[in-house]
Amino acid sequence: MALRPVTTIPKSCPSLEFTRMNNLSRGSTILFSTDDFFAEAENLLKDTEAEWKEGVYVPEGKWMDGWETRRKRISGHDFCIIKLECPSVIYGFECDTSFFTGNFTPCVSIQAARLSPSEENLIPPRKGVRGQAASAEDMKKVERINSQKWTTLVAKTRLGAGYSDTCHNYMGVENREIWTHVRLNYFPDGGVARLRIFGRVEKSIQEILSKRPDQTGFIDLLAMKNGGYCIGLSDAHYGHPRNLILEGKTRNLSDGWETARKLQRPETLAEDDNGNLDLYGFEWAAFRLGVPGSVYRVDVDTATFKGNYPYACKVEGCFVNQNDDEEIQGNIAGIGAGFDQCENSPWRSLLNMTMLEPDKNHTFDGSSLQKIGPISHIRVTIFPDGGLAKLRIWGVPSLLWES
Repeated sequence: MALRPVTTIPKSCPSLEFTRMNNLSRGSTILFSTDDFFAEAENLLKDTEAEWKEGVYVPEGKWMDGWETRRKRISGHDFCIIKLECPSVIYGFECDTSFFTGNFTPCVSIQAARLSPSEENLIPPRKGVRGQAASAEDMKKVERINSQKWTTLVAKTRLGAGYSDTCHNYMGVENREIWTHVRLNYFPDGGVARLRIFGRVEKSIQEILSKRPDQTGFIDLLAMKNGGYCIGLSDAHYGHPRNLILEGKTRNLSDGWETARKLQRPETLAEDDNGNLDLYGFEWAAFRLGVPGSVYRVDVDTATFKGNYPYACKVEGCFVNQNDDEEIQGNIAGIGAGFDQCENSPWRSLLNMTMLEPDKNHTFDGSSLQKIGPISHIRVTIFPDGGLAKLRIWGVPSLLWES
């Protein structure tokens, strides 16, 4: 049975700010690995936590949930190449060694490149079969892209063993270039359970507009694939707010944002004179839009949230110039019970406090929304706690971002 998580922040992580951003590993693809003997490299990119199966063995050895290479008996070191789902700016990584205690990789480095389709086609087709290694011919083919000379984002870094208090290894990145491919190097061999790549998608407005779902002219200004990302939150006990901006339908509660139950909730809930619950608090999450613009429709989805949906929600927006993005960082929370009345707050109400229903997509447009002009940031507040599955901010892009 897996150990319960600890509440302390690992000492290897001086700042967790970049982990608020999107997990770019979701949707990414393993193109090449030198060796998949004990476990395939594809396991690195799973969006679930690593799993332990006591007493389960496969023909190659102990079943492990991660990428684990054989004990090296030839020259060199192991590496794999990952294609990001979209061109992206990377802010940091996590190498999670969960359950790799006597077989974890002692040291890694991470490189990146921006490859053209023709360069990517030089990589030999992926086999991805447990128990196998890349052939000498495949190794020679992959040398054509010179991945060993790619830009280093993370220099050689020692990892902790896969125990609950040492398995989370965080590595920040200062480089803000756009990348399409990542190379993870093992020195020399071993295993890592998960590689999480934190950052934001970078697309041109032309690319985004070319893939809008219909001819209304509206696009999801907030979507991860359009460059949106989380900049702050109050609580993410069961699920992170970044899940709200992923594509696709919600499979289960883990696909959404869910907070803990508020400890200060009253022993007995009461109603006000209008028959509404007397609320006892709120939780919030704030995002930078991938594309600033004017909002014409908002979808607040509580799919799969049946006994834990919020009683109500509110959506606010503001516009901040791209070069002055930091000015909003001190005002994203609206800290305090009177956050609605803060005179200096940049936030303007887009959707006033509205009651929600369980397991339902709520669509708001027309008179339901306030006209607040173009916005660059969004904040959703739920009352008092609970979870949302998805948040869609549909609108028309604005050229104000370049002004």
